[in-house]
Amino acid sequence: MAVTSQSSEAPWLLLVFSLPAKRASERVEIWRKLQRYGTLPLRSSGYVLPNSALNQERMEWLATAIRDYKGQASVVQAQGFDDLPGERLKQRFLEARAVDYQKLLHEAKKIVGLPPSRRPAGKSSRRTRGAAPIFLSTNCSTPGSSRGIATSMSSSNTRKPNPAIC
Repeated sequence: MAVTSQSSEAPWLLLVFSLPAKRASERVEIWRKLQRYGTLPLRSSGYVLPNSALNQERMEWLATAIRDYKGQASVVQAQGFDDLPGERLKQRFLEARAVDYQKLLHEAKKIVGLPPSRRPAGKSSRRTRGAAPIFLSTNCSTPGSSRGIATSMSSSNTRKPNPAIC
């Protein structure tokens, strides 16, 4: 087996963890946060996000919470996965975000279709509130999506697209 060394920053973050089975509510809490952050599950081994300062902080907070719940957790910076080529992993992120964009677009069309007097004033639905972290964690355009949707979710979004997955 040949091992190669790369000096560039690892493009991926991997969270690997285990929680005691008796901690069902904590498992659900962690799972919901993983979903909210837009992570991709890697079979039964862990959850992946592109490597960025924001995602690193999110993964570290999750790892700390898991340890507080008497579980074990590690955040790993990974160059790649031998059974999942980088291009396929990028494609999986884009496919997952495309589904999220379609849900958000459907929700937005429903609101726009309402008469102005029935539109919510400054409030967003539970789905659209939860969508912002997902879109901003990858911050890429996907087929059938618009970067404008992600940008409009947060006026403070000044991040550039993550080249690891765009």
